[in-house]
Amino acid sequence: MRCPKCAGVDDKVVDSRSNRDGLLIRRRRECLKCGARFTTYEEIFREKLRVKKRDGQYEEFDRRKLLAGIGTTITKAGSKAKKAPAKAKPRKRRTLSAEARKKI
Repeated sequence: MRCPKCAGVDDKVVDSRSNRDGLLIRRRRECLKCGARFTTYEEIFREKLRVKKRDGQYEEFDRRKLLAGIGTTITKAGSKAKKAPAKAKPRKRRTLSAEARKKI
C-alpha cells in the first residue's frame, strides 16, 4: 500500500478486523516512513461457477439447465422423473460446501 501522505510503500498493519459476513476486511496501517496512520478495506472477490462446454467456451452455471438435462435423460431412460430434483441436490450441496470452504 502507498501512504496517502508521503507515498511511502513500507507500512505495518496495526489492527485488522473483518465484518460479520467475513467478506470485507478493515485494516489500520501505519506508514514506517512518516508515521501516518490510514485505513484500508479489502474485499474478497469470488467468481461465479462456470461450466466448460464441449466447444471450449464457458458459461455461467444454471441449475435449471441441469435439472432439464437430468429430466430429459430420465425420460429417455425410464419413468423415474420425480427423482430428478433430488439427484441435483447432492451436487449443489457439494458445490456450496466447496464455496463455504473458500470463505475460510
